[in-house]
Amino acid sequence: MRGQEVKNMRKTIRPGPKLWLAAGLLPLLGLTACGGSTSSSGATSSTVSVSSMRIGLSINGAAIEFYQTLRQAAQQEATSLGVKLLVDAPTTTQAQNTGVATLLSENVNALCLAPLDEHAIVPSVQAANKVKVPVITVDESSAGGNIYTYIASPNTQGGAVAGQYIEKLMPNGGILGVVPGTLGDTTGLARLAGLMSVLDGDPGIQVIQSEPGNWVTDTGYNVASTLLTAHPNLTAIFAENDEMGAGALQAVQQIYKRSIPIIGYNGDTVALTAIKAGTMTATVGQNPTLMGQDCVKQAIRAIEGKPSPGPTISVPITMVDSSNVNSYSP
Repeated sequence: MRGQEVKNMRKTIRPGPKLWLAAGLLPLLGLTACGGSTSSSGATSSTVSVSSMRIGLSINGAAIEFYQTLRQAAQQEATSLGVKLLVDAPTTTQAQNTGVATLLSENVNALCLAPLDEHAIVPSVQAANKVKVPVITVDESSAGGNIYTYIASPNTQGGAVAGQYIEKLMPNGGILGVVPGTLGDTTGLARLAGLMSVLDGDPGIQVIQSEPGNWVTDTGYNVASTLLTAHPNLTAIFAENDEMGAGALQAVQQIYKRSIPIIGYNGDTVALTAIKAGTMTATVGQNPTLMGQDCVKQAIRAIEGKPSPGPTISVPITMVDSSNVNSYSP
């Protein structure tokens, strides 16, 4: 919608078939992505030499580039520093808790956790606390237990940066479709909260949210297709990660047979390639390499008994589009 019809539009979020209402999430604008409590008591005073240190890493095993890059960076950092990294790569919350129990049974000195779910991971964090194994969380945190520190991008800020960028893309207003990750995920909710903190102040932009895309391309394609069919006048799409953004791009190409701006999140290769090709507009770039490196470094600090650097270590984000895609490196 454009022209006079858009100028008279007020912020509404109207449900289409099987659509969530973004309005139900607006009270979450103050949400932070970090749960649980952080304390220097998570550190263990230790005489373990660096070469004898064993660090456990539990990270999403799905074929998602962000996690693959983070895992590779952690492994390279561990090798560089001379510590042993034991990796578990689950794809379900139950498997993650089972894998963490195995890592603890293998006498790791610290745990780096990228939780699949902030609530489901709590028993694992508490189990580590019980045996005085410090826990560092990365990307997602835990809703309970003691955390040494939490390493993540400022997701609320990232969503707000995306919102500001989208406003510039839609000076005459219109309808923005949002493809979220998973229901109740704090990372996705923080990104949406940041986005809405900007767009709530723009009465010309209507926001409609699809069902969850579960962070993967195929599901992103399916839910975006439903969204596009129900709302054939969408002006742009924001996907909470690049995998779903790639799915949304496929849906737009097949259903609309014309291009509309698509903005993703992560700075993955699939988005960078599409931006260079001119088929995707932008992505909020994270730095999973730095996250993986920091996780290992903080684990070593915790094992050595050093105090926590604070509740959260914030990793910078970068808005990537055609103007800087050739110089961007995640």
